[in-house]
Amino acid sequence: MGRASSDLVGEGLKFEAFYSEPMQVVARPGHPLVKRRAPPLARLAGEQWIVPTPEAAYRQRLEAAFRQAGVEPPRCIVESTSILTNIALVRETDMLAVMPRDVAQQYSSLGLVRTVSVKMPAPSGPVGVVTVAGRTLPPAAVDLIQALRQVASELKRGA
Repeated sequence: MGRASSDLVGEGLKFEAFYSEPMQVVARPGHPLVKRRAPPLARLAGEQWIVPTPEAAYRQRLEAAFRQAGVEPPRCIVESTSILTNIALVRETDMLAVMPRDVAQQYSSLGLVRTVSVKMPAPSGPVGVVTVAGRTLPPAAVDLIQALRQVASELKRGA
């Protein structure tokens, strides 16, 4: 279960997309950008960022968003794929991070981060399940995927 990346094609894998979720920029409560109304990406490019590793689809989409806005992606970065590390860094510094909208809203509702109302032009990519093409799944995996489809359907209706 996760986000699709372009390297799945041709590797004997099958991806079933369940939904797409926008990216959300987050900062610590009290960060000056939290109070700004829709700062442009050009303003955010000079900030310190926590980003996934270069091969991560999420990083590629973030960098593409900056380039689509005519801005070079941030250069002052820390690479991390740990959500707990990212939350701790955001809370203790002026660094920005990007995460799925629903995750950002959850942590924001707990008072751990605040969202920055910047418009991100591209969704974060489809979320779904990867299986091996042509391989029969065990019954438990079939049940799990069906449950994931149901939850994804409920998420789409609630959006």
